[in-house]
Amino acid sequence: MMSAMGRAPTAKEDLASRRRYAALRGESFDGSDLVSARPQELSFTRCSFRDADLSGVSLPGATFAGCDLTGADLRSADLTGARFGRLLTGTTGIKLDHAVLRDLQLEGVIPRSGTGRRRGRWLRRLGGGSNGSGRRRGRSAAR
Repeated sequence: MMSAMGRAPTAKEDLASRRRYAALRGESFDGSDLVSARPQELSFTRCSFRDADLSGVSLPGATFAGCDLTGADLRSADLTGARFGRLLTGTTGIKLDHAVLRDLQLEGVIPRSGTGRRRGRWLRRLGGGSNGSGRRRGRSAAR
């Protein structure tokens, strides 16, 4: 798709042009500048956001299924009611400082290079880590 100026739209422009509830499958936003984008309740399946800058993005109600967020910057993002399923985060994880994580739904968050201490810390930062029985997965919260 070309813009009116004869150039391909940026990733940010592409997201902004999507209709509410649009489903994106297998798209790559690797390294993209999506700062402060405001797409409407999109569904991302097997999309890659490796090292993408999503700081300040507004994604309430978005769905991320099987996506790779390794190194993604989601600082100050609004993820209210977002759903994350089978998400890859890599060894560097994702940056979530000051992100709005209200009513966030997590299922199967998978660090790319194993489990343990980093995984537990990442899940605690998200407020998750429960295995459904009320007990935390990974190392104890005291660490």
